[in-house]
Amino acid sequence: MAYKPYDDETIRRLIDGDPRLGLIVKQPRQHRKRFAVALQREQESVQEAGMLGYQARLLVQCSLPYRQQLVHEWTRRNGGLKLSVMTPQTIGLPYGAYPRLLLTWIATEAVRTKKRHLELRESLTRFMADLGINRHATGPQIRRFRNQVQRLFASTITTYSDPTVEHQPFMVQTMTLADDMVLWWNPILSAPDATSYLVLSEKFYALLTERPVPVDLRVIQALKGSALALDIYSWLVYRLGYLKQSTTIPWEVLQVQFGGEYAMTRQGRYEFKRKFQIQLKAVLQLYSTAHVTADSQGITLQPSRLHITRRPAD
Repeated sequence: MAYKPYDDETIRRLIDGDPRLGLIVKQPRQHRKRFAVALQREQESVQEAGMLGYQARLLVQCSLPYRQQLVHEWTRRNGGLKLSVMTPQTIGLPYGAYPRLLLTWIATEAVRTKKRHLELRESLTRFMADLGINRHATGPQIRRFRNQVQRLFASTITTYSDPTVEHQPFMVQTMTLADDMVLWWNPILSAPDATSYLVLSEKFYALLTERPVPVDLRVIQALKGSALALDIYSWLVYRLGYLKQSTTIPWEVLQVQFGGEYAMTRQGRYEFKRKFQIQLKAVLQLYSTAHVTADSQGITLQPSRLHITRRPAD
């Protein structure tokens, strides 16, 4: 699986001839890219475009950090479920958009191939291009991505039920992401016939492939500049996929799930609400069938048409 690049020429080709072109070309490039993806979604289904991807349901419900953390354990809560991510002190927790893009690629490949053994590109820059990051990545970008790969695969994930919730059993599951991993991405260590690969752990493979959340990789690429936007998009696809009636989610609840880096103070709530609404607006540009409104109390979700229409064979 590889993302299709949206360079300036591709964007202009997609929107050329559209009556809205005169307004769109004056917008920042990121806005034009989102418009181009939205237009392509109107013209071609995700299956026809070959851009159907997947994400692990659990990791959609509980997100990773958005910024670098000084601690080495990250805990998120969603209802009665808690998720804890731990890494060695010398490595640090994964954060930002790169781990999310990598997890999407891993889940998509695991579902597509039905295998725990996944082969990676022979070079780091080509693998980054497969993820839609940058076909001409700079040195700092390459180092940041390599660092996030190391942080992610050094992590241990623990899921457990909230022990304070009555009338439910206390359950714990701990897993690593991979049983084995070899990366020939250092030019000094490279060998002519070397193959980079990873072997997913049985528990993590099951986590990825049991009822995964389908996503449109074109949308993932258009939102890759914001980890929060990526999380909001995946979460909306998941929630609206089974929603049967109108549901309002208070800002306080959303902050627990998405805003762990904001203080639970009046100022912290204000900043979280402001940032969330900015990224929600970007997501809804690409997920136009999502019936979502925001007000001073929270966001309201209404039953919506499926973002990705299931085919009879799916």
